[in-house]
Amino acid sequence: MKCEEIDLLLTDYINGELSVEINSLIEGHMSGCSSCRKNFEETGKIFENIKSISCNISVEESNKIFLKESLLKELRMYRNTSPFLSALHRRKEEIKKQVMDGYGKDMKKMDYGA
Repeated sequence: MKCEEIDLLLTDYINGELSVEINSLIEGHMSGCSSCRKNFEETGKIFENIKSISCNISVEESNKIFLKESLLKELRMYRNTSPFLSALHRRKEEIKKQVMDGYGKDMKKMDYGA
């Protein structure tokens, strides 16, 4: 995988939204790429800070966050109509497919028990 692919998939990786195979490829890349590993660590710290803050908020603030998350979901649906966001989303899906296709080819190359 390339660094730009890792960057596009990092949030999904942290949120646990990717397949085991893609996770494995991302982890393999990060084990040899200090830049991507640093980006992952920094992003992880941000996510942890957000989680710790959200534990100490009032119901009113929680409702605001719920509303914000609802708006973000609507924005995700907007991807289908926004050319830029749609292209970015398609690129992300292409990367996932390429990774899975490459992973499948690598698995076929392996010789099990012969």
